[in-house]
Amino acid sequence: MMKLDNFVGMMTGHFDNKDQFNKMQAEGKTYPYAEHVNTICNDKINNLPEDFKGKFVVEESYYEIPKGEDKNTFSYDSMKNVDYSKLEKSEKFTPALYHEIDLILEEYFNAA
Repeated sequence: MMKLDNFVGMMTGHFDNKDQFNKMQAEGKTYPYAEHVNTICNDKINNLPEDFKGKFVVEESYYEIPKGEDKNTFSYDSMKNVDYSKLEKSEKFTPALYHEIDLILEEYFNAA
């Protein structure tokens, strides 16, 4: 569980590409500015199984929102509680698989 907690700790928070964006702008290159806010949201999931060890994360940049939420304003703060049994796997989601190799995390995208 410690490895999952360490990994989730690295993946959650508020991130942006400001340094990269400024470098590209200085070089006269068009580059999109991006912000990512990743927040654990297990506290918003009602009736999680007692033996559930996973973490749900709201990714406020690239995500598919739950039914009943407004995609234009959805965030962790606006998220309403949802029952675990009502969660559905997104057909549009392509899982990212991470493997730890000598304390380096490598990301592998599942080809859909």
